[in-house]
Amino acid sequence: MKKVSAGPLTGIKVVDFSRVLAGPYASQILGDLGAEVIKVEEPDKGDASRNNPPFVGGESHYFVSINRNKQSIAVDLKCPDGKQVALDLMRRCDIVIENFRPGVMTRLGLDYDSVKTANPGVIYCSISGFGPTGPMAGAPAYNEVMQALTGLMSMNGEEDGPPMKLGVPVGDMGGGLFAVIGAVSALNERNRTGQGQLVDVALYDSMVSFLGYFAGLYFATGKSPARVGSGHHSIAPLGVFAASDGYMALSIFTTKFWRNFCKALGQPELATDARFARAGARVENKQVLEKIIRDIFARRSLAEWDELLASADVPHARVRSVGEALDDVHSHERDMVLETDHPTAGKIRNVGRAIKFSHHDAAAPLLPAPLLGGDTVDILAGLLGYDRARIDSLLAGKAVAQWTPEWAAQKKKDRHG
Repeated sequence: MKKVSAGPLTGIKVVDFSRVLAGPYASQILGDLGAEVIKVEEPDKGDASRNNPPFVGGESHYFVSINRNKQSIAVDLKCPDGKQVALDLMRRCDIVIENFRPGVMTRLGLDYDSVKTANPGVIYCSISGFGPTGPMAGAPAYNEVMQALTGLMSMNGEEDGPPMKLGVPVGDMGGGLFAVIGAVSALNERNRTGQGQLVDVALYDSMVSFLGYFAGLYFATGKSPARVGSGHHSIAPLGVFAASDGYMALSIFTTKFWRNFCKALGQPELATDARFARAGARVENKQVLEKIIRDIFARRSLAEWDELLASADVPHARVRSVGEALDDVHSHERDMVLETDHPTAGKIRNVGRAIKFSHHDAAAPLLPAPLLGGDTVDILAGLLGYDRARIDSLLAGKAVAQWTPEWAAQKKKDRHG
């Protein structure tokens, strides 16, 4: 069996029935933390994200970014023998993750109630769009839908422009993060009680919780927060300002930083100007203040402003592209860009582990995203203890599939006609 790098969850086994983003992101984090993650995929197509272009050495950039530190077993869950394989896996694992619509796993006979009798300690994490209860249970759910329904989209965009989604799919990734928190919390409770439980994570709930103090603003005033572009509802100056050759983000949160900023601008008198001296006054006169800053900022380059603002201890940052952020020396010093050796695609770069531990190496090698069914036989023989005759029977009956170059080539031919 393949082993991931050691981590706090070493020894924990995860069976992952999820696909696309929310669930796979959660199981990848668990794998990064040292858990052994077995990804269960449909033999014919596998995870749908395997088909998302562009491709790196024939592998989807999307799939390899969200599925490292996992093994793949290809199982037909609608076949009785395949279903039995899935149940055997679930009975030997600590955590199950699935993100089908509510009711799908029940129809397959793979829901929490179907496995908890045989494995009372199982942590069964079910991720869905709206949860199994409420008027929207079972409705289709994607990131954009979640951002729109929960109010996040209404706050994003320029003040005089239309609502816009956040670039990062927080609807899915937020749900993945809460799934990890829920699963690890349930594991901790199992350590005390010996009992597992069902963990219900809805993307909708996750996004509502992300409203944070914006919800508090509505509760306090009865008014929903409006769009303010890159600015802030109650702090000024804060936002993005154009230099002569690019954009700079400023976060002037305190009076101390405001005074430092005025010196860096070469306008120390602004610090004591009655219109701007107090935090509240700066918000009240935000439009006048920001026009002054825009006019001054346009006169210098980003490099000049970098030097001036850094020497004055002002919170600021150039607005980087994704590539600039990933190529930056700080990202590499923090081991946030790591390389893996993929069996067919060669060397692939991945974003590193966000959590570091003093007892574990943040730069330890990662397992690359698995080939579809690349570990089927190893899992059946190693984890489940099936003998060769039973494995051959499952393969012949197409209840499971094992990756081979010939099998992969045939699947590719079938997909493209």
